[in-house]
Amino acid sequence: MAERLAAEHPEWNARAASIYGGNSELSDAVRFKVPAIALGGMKRNGEAPFWHQREDTFDKIGPEYLERAWELAWALIQKIGRD
Repeated sequence: MAERLAAEHPEWNARAASIYGGNSELSDAVRFKVPAIALGGMKRNGEAPFWHQREDTFDKIGPEYLERAWELAWALIQKIGRD
């Protein structure tokens, strides 16, 4: 569903990605087979700069990225509600 929404809205510049190893905010859901999705800012090469590091501060976030993530999240919530 998220991938389909992203394809319908190329202006979001959103794409599917996988993280291997370690834990993320949705690790517990995945471990217990609960359907889950996380939205995160990653570079095209899969790097998540500053993720969970001391340098992970608000000044590293561009407002345009937050806006696009919000638009995708809100569209996804609305679609889940309709379906």
